[in-house]
Amino acid sequence: MEALRPARDAAQAAERAGSPPSRYLQERQPAEKKRVAVKRIIQEFLYDDSGLTTVEYAVAGALITIALVAAFTSLGTQVDITIDTITDNITPP
Repeated sequence: MEALRPARDAAQAAERAGSPPSRYLQERQPAEKKRVAVKRIIQEFLYDDSGLTTVEYAVAGALITIALVAAFTSLGTQVDITIDTITDNITPP
């Protein structure tokens, strides 16, 4: 990034003077702007803590799912026992 400083300084000086920067400087500026933009995006991503709430919702959803599976498994077992008891007590005509 330090290598681009003279080019950037020259471009800024040319803009202040009212003359257009050279073609070389015009070609270098977009690359530097992209680099700065990518760096800013990475920094925002690293310092963004909104993803934590997504993880918390995922963990809560997983716990609820486990509880529901356990409840329905237990309920299914009780229903199976009840049906077996009823069918055993029914006598054929």
